[in-house]
Amino acid sequence: MTDTHYDIDVLPPLAEAVPLGIQHVLAMFASNVTMPIIVATAIGASTGDTAFLIQVAVFVSGIANVPDTIRILLETGIVPAVFVAMVLNVVLPDPDARHG
Repeated sequence: MTDTHYDIDVLPPLAEAVPLGIQHVLAMFASNVTMPIIVATAIGASTGDTAFLIQVAVFVSGIANVPDTIRILLETGIVPAVFVAMVLNVVLPDPDARHG
């Protein structure tokens, strides 16, 4: 096997990119599924609850990739910061709502 290095702007040949892309997806999927299985086993969750934890982990992983996808499509770096701000506005309660 040759010692091949690519610059960040250089695309590898398709015959090399496809198997490496598949390997990357499988490695990411395995790492996303492992933690919910470990947690479900530790807490004694049922099979249905374990499946739910795995589904949530994969779903959240997909949602977490949205800012990066948008950033790459728009070729800008501000979208992730804006996305985080929007999520925080939805998740965190309004400070004025507590006083009223």
